[in-house]
Amino acid sequence: MSIKNKIAAFLFGEKPGEPAAGVPPPQQDVPEQAAQAASAPPPDPALLKLSGDHPIHQLYDLRRKEAGELPAPRLSLDEDGILPEDMVRREKNKLLPLLKSICGFRLREVRQKRRAARGRKRRARTRGR
Repeated sequence: MSIKNKIAAFLFGEKPGEPAAGVPPPQQDVPEQAAQAASAPPPDPALLKLSGDHPIHQLYDLRRKEAGELPAPRLSLDEDGILPEDMVRREKNKLLPLLKSICGFRLREVRQKRRAARGRKRRARTRGR
């Protein structure tokens, strides 16, 4: 018995040879897990994948600070899967730059409003002195 096992047995009251209470037994069926992973559905081609620095994520973070927990944004062109893939691909290529432009514009508006509100607060504080 190693020193590590002796210390664990002393601290947690385990008997030598018994598995630890919080430790799961070793996995025996690795091929079954590999088969389940291989049968996972392919990624949805209609789902819009946006970079981490996309303005929609920044807008989402600002809104989440105000409103608390919110579900993450998920944008899909074809939830039901009834549109042809080539149409989804074409529309997706059109939509991505447009979405970035619109969200960027909205983000600039929000930032300007926040700056103006901070300026009004500062002026109000200096007048009150």
